[in-house]
Amino acid sequence: SPVNAVQGAVEQSLERVVVSAAPESATSLVGRAWDKSREDDRAAAVALFELALTRPDSNMPVDRIQWSYGWAMFNLNDYTCALAHFDLARRAAPEKVRWVPFTFAVTYWQMGARDVALGWYDQAARNEPGCWIDARAAERCTRHWLRPERRALGELLTAWKRKRFAPSSARRGCACR
Repeated sequence: SPVNAVQGAVEQSLERVVVSAAPESATSLVGRAWDKSREDDRAAAVALFELALTRPDSNMPVDRIQWSYGWAMFNLNDYTCALAHFDLARRAAPEKVRWVPFTFAVTYWQMGARDVALGWYDQAARNEPGCWIDARAAERCTRHWLRPERRALGELLTAWKRKRFAPSSARRGCACR
């Protein structure tokens, strides 16, 4: 049947990925996983990230693997999975990492948790005003981001500015008479 043929092709593809990946470093595996995610091949990307997680090293520690895994899932529109991997990366990091507030902000934004996203974004803007306070700064700090990431950031920044710089009576919900 066509379903069995597709399933067999997927299994063969994953088998080739795992077999060919066996001698590779975590850095190489993460690079290949990222490429697969950009090709919308979620199954191969996940298989490669999972394999990379079994081979962390000084060049590609667990926190960086999880962080890359998270961005791959973000760009595959699986924001819940992305957030889980970002949180695992944060927990695995040897020290406090600067990327947590803005990464969590754009991810929560895409998940539809607007208030949570705005809270994280406010923290990012306080921590790094040179990157997150306005569109020009954000553009400079996100040149390497992909289109979906930048689009989410643009929407979030606009909403944050509207909320942050709204007249105080609007923030309190006060109706003028």
